[in-house]
Amino acid sequence: MTRQPALHANQGGIVLVTGLLILLVMTLIGVTALQTTTLEEKMAGNMQNRNMALQATEAALRNAEDWINSHVTEPPETSGGTNGVWILNAPDPDVSSTEPWWDEADESWWSANAAPYGGDPVNPTGAGTTLDANLAAQPRYLVEQQAFVPDSLVVDPYRTQNAGKVYYRVTGRGVGGSDTAVSRLQGTYTRRY
Repeated sequence: MTRQPALHANQGGIVLVTGLLILLVMTLIGVTALQTTTLEEKMAGNMQNRNMALQATEAALRNAEDWINSHVTEPPETSGGTNGVWILNAPDPDVSSTEPWWDEADESWWSANAAPYGGDPVNPTGAGTTLDANLAAQPRYLVEQQAFVPDSLVVDPYRTQNAGKVYYRVTGRGVGGSDTAVSRLQGTYTRRY
């Protein structure tokens, strides 16, 4: 009796090599998808952090406008902001620099000189209202008097103050969930006393 040779004896393992190559390609696709997902998650977290800082700053600006509106008479401006209103550009921590003061001021300067959210601008180091416990620092604001614009060019000698509008520059600073997300906003607010 003659034996016939086995048909599978001459295979060199090409199926194994092909399977390993397909597994390698699928692993690379999976790792790339995981890295993309991780990056998108970080981007979403940063966007949320930035959004929190922006909303905190807007809340500080609205708080400053409410404080200005709460006065029946015009609060006098001072170079140190002791009445809650600063002379325009007086808050500059480094007068030798050409940068605007709000770009120079750091966290410690804002904590010492600007009013906390819900707090009294006359006492900037006093306690304010906690806006959000998730914020790294509570928002702060500073009010500067920009100009007084009279309603008429005719000066009435019998009046102590002519009628007109006072323009204020309100600068707010907010921090998000971490101290890396900082937002600063400025607005002009006008009030007639």
